[in-house]
Amino acid sequence: MNFNINKVLYFIIAFITFIGFYSVLTLVLYSGYSDQTRLFTVPLRIIALVCMLLYVLINRFRPCNYIDVYYLYFTFIIIYTINVLIEILSGYDSFLFRPPIEILLYLIVYSIFPFLFFSQEKKRKHYDIIFISIISSGVILSILSFLLYGEILLAGYTRISAAIGNYDFALLSPLSLSYSGALLIGIATSKLLFTPNVKNKLLLYTSIVVGLIPFFLGASRGSVLALIIPFLFVLLIRRNKKELIYTSIISVFIIPFLILLAENLGSGVFARLFALQTDIEAGASSTIRLVRWELNVEQILSAPILGDSIYSVMPPYPHNVLIEVLMATGILGFIPYITLIIISIKKSLNIIKYRDDLIWIVILYWLGFIESMFSGAVYSVILFWGGLGLLFSVNHRNIN
Repeated sequence: MNFNINKVLYFIIAFITFIGFYSVLTLVLYSGYSDQTRLFTVPLRIIALVCMLLYVLINRFRPCNYIDVYYLYFTFIIIYTINVLIEILSGYDSFLFRPPIEILLYLIVYSIFPFLFFSQEKKRKHYDIIFISIISSGVILSILSFLLYGEILLAGYTRISAAIGNYDFALLSPLSLSYSGALLIGIATSKLLFTPNVKNKLLLYTSIVVGLIPFFLGASRGSVLALIIPFLFVLLIRRNKKELIYTSIISVFIIPFLILLAENLGSGVFARLFALQTDIEAGASSTIRLVRWELNVEQILSAPILGDSIYSVMPPYPHNVLIEVLMATGILGFIPYITLIIISIKKSLNIIKYRDDLIWIVILYWLGFIESMFSGAVYSVILFWGGLGLLFSVNHRNIN
């Protein structure tokens, strides 16, 4: 077999960017290095950046066919960066969750590089490499989750964070686990459901099954919505009777089974979602985001044009990127950002109609977008920014 540096670079980049990063972090935490995670995670991100740069140096940068998205993206990034610099010049609290300089570094690593790299025009082989890298990294994380956290899963905890303090090793964020599981389940299901004559069905079915492990461990309400809503979107747009009937029949059996399985394991992934209204009425701590958003809306109204601050009055950040964009950049920054989202809707529709083989990218992108509505900050939602770039890279008229 001939060694192909381009394929290797592409695989490493996609592997680290989407799920593989959390596989390494899981091992680091389990090994007792919870206080030195950056000794491992920073080099890992640097490896991904170096691979991106190396790939572009070898092959040159090949922008997607939608040049306007780059103007919109960098208009937003420039406005956001200016506001970060204003925070630096005006002075800031040294005890902040993340200082402005660090935010700029995160923006480069988690947004600018992933967006630019994945937005490049691609051939079918590139998409295949990205897909298999996500599948393999997801399966690895799922297996590690079971080997390292299996006792927690079987012990009846509602989510992994409930076990903090009861074990002599640190635990991965429940959100990271849950959304990684949702991503693995989502793209594997998409391939099986929408791609004609799909290959490696056994691997895809296996991915769905093992993906339930981190999904149940994380038990995030947002990940449930992030998994369901993109599929409803695709099915409603396609209006394929066969797919609708097949999905409906499968759902009638699978959904109750998953709910019962989660209850028997003690996972609160569905129970937390069903209890949302009760939690809101009771003012439970799990609904603190609603209080946070209310305060952030007040921030937005205090400076609607240019934005109030990159920092939330209720640290660390709003946990909703739409709100955060308005809060940090005002209407001035919100316009290019929301325009990108509107264009992404049109792009998704074209892929759904003309590229059955790449509908998994639509699932990935919208899963990342919904995640950004409940978790993460503008500068850290790498699944959203990488997914947005990947979405724009698709030429729905070219199937090579």
